[in-house]
Amino acid sequence: MIYVNVSDWEYLGYLRQNTNKIRKTDGIKVGETVLIEDKNLKRLYWPLGRVTEIFPGKDGITRLVKVKTTSGEKLCPVQCLYSLEINAVSSELLRHPSIERYKKTFSMYEKKSKK
Repeated sequence: MIYVNVSDWEYLGYLRQNTNKIRKTDGIKVGETVLIEDKNLKRLYWPLGRVTEIFPGKDGITRLVKVKTTSGEKLCPVQCLYSLEINAVSSELLRHPSIERYKKTFSMYEKKSKK
């Protein structure tokens, strides 16, 4: 770690800049559930949406996406989207062997009840 003699505010600003860089490199995927930032609302009331299409720039970095919400589809810049962590967790959990067995058992009972 490099120790530099700077004020706390400069240091905090530097951290924020690095955080934004990390966020841009993470990327956003089709099907991901996101919160859409609305400056006029508290975060609790921000709308949820699902990414339906990605528009990468000439340099390959995604800056604009199409998001489907309950009120319709709209184009949103990536800076206004906040990915929900549940996407990564849920996809891993759904591939777990015990969940696969549960799916098979459930579908078997579902077929019997339809007969």
